[in-house]
Amino acid sequence: MELNSATPRELQRLPGVGCVIARLIIEARPFVSVEDLLRVKGIGPVKFAAITELNQVYVDEKSSKSTLTSKPTVNSSKIDLNAASKRQLLQLKGVGPVLAQRIVEARPFHRKEDLLAVQGIGTKSYVKIQVGAHVKTGLNSIDKDENRNENIGSNEEQTSEQNFHICREIESDETFLLQRIADVLEEFDLVALQEVRDLIVLKRLKTMLPGWNYVVSEPVGRKSPGTKKRAERYAFFYRPTFRATEGSGLSDLELLLMNVHVSFAEKESRHAEIEEINRLAKEVSETTLNKRKVVVLGDFNLSPQDVLGSLGSRKMALIRSPLSTTVFGKLYDNIWLDRSDFSDEGNNYLVNSGVLRVDWRYYPLSKGSRLSAQNPMDAMLPRLQTYMSRVQCGYELSDHCPVWVALQQYENRTSRMEPLTQR
Repeated sequence: MELNSATPRELQRLPGVGCVIARLIIEARPFVSVEDLLRVKGIGPVKFAAITELNQVYVDEKSSKSTLTSKPTVNSSKIDLNAASKRQLLQLKGVGPVLAQRIVEARPFHRKEDLLAVQGIGTKSYVKIQVGAHVKTGLNSIDKDENRNENIGSNEEQTSEQNFHICREIESDETFLLQRIADVLEEFDLVALQEVRDLIVLKRLKTMLPGWNYVVSEPVGRKSPGTKKRAERYAFFYRPTFRATEGSGLSDLELLLMNVHVSFAEKESRHAEIEEINRLAKEVSETTLNKRKVVVLGDFNLSPQDVLGSLGSRKMALIRSPLSTTVFGKLYDNIWLDRSDFSDEGNNYLVNSGVLRVDWRYYPLSKGSRLSAQNPMDAMLPRLQTYMSRVQCGYELSDHCPVWVALQQYENRTSRMEPLTQR
């Protein structure tokens, strides 16, 4: 791979290189030699060794010379939506202090059209704003969620009852990443999403999934003392199901899904939030007259043992130890249901569940190896590659893996099993 001409997508195939490092590499061009990588912020001797181990990068002399003599093409007369301060954004037509703040919070943008996803910007106002604005192209953006960096090192879901975090917009040359998410969603019938921050990505996903549709909530969130305000949406992606033209003899099963994301705050605050979720679940159960089975699913930011005390003893977690749901081995995402709801006198339901390891599927090095090395130094590089692959998965897809449930109904009298639904 030639360092001076590689695209962001190509650079992210290198071990330990995600969207952030790829951007920094591009900004540090031109390179005269491979060793120049050491002057890129975020690349130290250990990561440099991982990148250059198999001689997978090189610098072409002609490329470096032509890059040195080339002239920048960025239009400096327009305001960069990703780099401008709030004061600079106020220079755009139709942008006041409130709208400028919303634009800052909605970063990063990958094209000017992304402004249409900002609250308060319609078609007419967008036409005025876009005249004086531009988005620097060719670079991958840094994930705008500061708290995700904390979670990458400590914890984090995507569903069939699962949670993918659609908080990072995807550029045109990163469509393959969006296709990966679409491929995962297509394995299920109904998917619950948390931490959705980009409506445009939802629309693009829908175009990749013919026949699918989605519903999305209004933005919600709150500001905790000393933290940045976080607003997110919740969504359900679903495919219309086939209907039986003749009676199957099986009773209907109607589920009410509570899609939750518990804030990663102090443990006491998380427990208080889960207790409120449990109160709401009980209230909903009482008002549905037992017609709907309440299922609570999402990212609880607590292990099942910690959640149980706040969610109630009747609830059962489908995902249990030794399974984990994040790329760093935490068990925070789960599907909780009431045992009695799925065991009636006339019919019973077989409940199957699991974790879809998208990290192992798309980033094989993230799985690591249990082989031991006599020399500790021999094990350093594989461990580093494993860690950086997990970080890369967190940036590009999610640091949470989808959790899922499949239901199968059978009649006690004949022991005949009929598939009901798969999430």
